[in-house]
Amino acid sequence: MFSYATRNKGKSLLKKLTDYVVLDLETSGMNTYYDDIIEVGALRVRNGLITERFQKLIKPRNRISSFITSLTGITNSMLKSAGEPGEVLPQFIDFIGSDIVVGHNVNFDINFIYDKWELMSGSFFTNDYLDTLRVARKVLPDLCSHKLEYLKSHYRINVQGAHRSIADCETTYHAYLNLMKDADRLGIDFEAPKTVRASSFKPDENADPASPVYGKTVVISKSYSQKSRLALLNFIARAGGINRDSLSGKTDYLICESAAELSGSPMGKKAKELSEKGKVIKILNAGTLTAMIMNAVQISKK
Repeated sequence: MFSYATRNKGKSLLKKLTDYVVLDLETSGMNTYYDDIIEVGALRVRNGLITERFQKLIKPRNRISSFITSLTGITNSMLKSAGEPGEVLPQFIDFIGSDIVVGHNVNFDINFIYDKWELMSGSFFTNDYLDTLRVARKVLPDLCSHKLEYLKSHYRINVQGAHRSIADCETTYHAYLNLMKDADRLGIDFEAPKTVRASSFKPDENADPASPVYGKTVVISKSYSQKSRLALLNFIARAGGINRDSLSGKTDYLICESAAELSGSPMGKKAKELSEKGKVIKILNAGTLTAMIMNAVQISKK
C-alpha cells in the first residue's frame, strides 16, 4: 500500500566514493503525489570517472506551468513526444541498479523516485545515497550558500546549463570531486569513528580494590588518538575506574601526555579553577598510570 509518510529508503552516507551513480530530476512541482517527474538524468561513475550517461524526458499527466518552463527550459511542446512514465522510469531504475546514489539535495530526488516507483511497481527504491549538500556544509562551512549554483561558482565548474538533469548531474559530479579534494587537504575524515563517550566504559565490578583508580573518577585529555583513548578507557574501567569526559569536582585523575599541553587549554583552565577551590587532581601520563595500576595489583596478589 502506497504511503509516502513511511518510506523504507536506503542509508544516508558521508564518505569518499569511487563507484556510484549521480542523478538529478526535473519535476512539475514539489509534491511527489500530485506532481510529475518530467526529466531524469544520471551519470555512471567508475573509479572516479564518468563511463555512461542517461537522460530522458517523461510525459507528465498535465501541462507544466510557465514557471517550470522558465526554470528548466523544458516546454510543453517538448514533452508531447516524451516517453511515458511506465517506459522511462523502469529504464532509469535499471540504469541505477544497486549503485550508491549521489546528488545535490538528493532526498528530494529520491523521494520522487521512491514514491513513483512504489506506485508503479509496488517495489521500494532502497539504494544508499550521498548528499553533496551535506558534504558541502561540512567542507565549506563559511560559504554564503551551499546551493549547487554557488558550488559551481566557487569551484569554477565549466558546465553549460542549469536545471536540466544531465547538466546538474555533471555539475554535482565535479562539485563532489572538488569537495573530496578539499576534505583531504583540510584533513576531514568522514569515515573516522565517532567519539565514544567515556561513561559508556563502566567500571568492572570484579576489579581489584587495590587498584589506585578503583572507585576513582578519571578524565583522559583529548590529545590522545582515538585508538589510544579507547584502550585507556577500557584499561581504566577494568581496573575499577570511573571514566568521564570532562573535569568536575569529582575528578581524581587527569590523564594527559604532558603538563605542557594543559597550558592555556580549556581543560588546563578548568583544572586550575578546581585546584584553587581546594580540589586535588592528580595529573599523570598514560604510562605512569598504567605502571601504577599494574604494580598495585601485582603487590596485592602476593
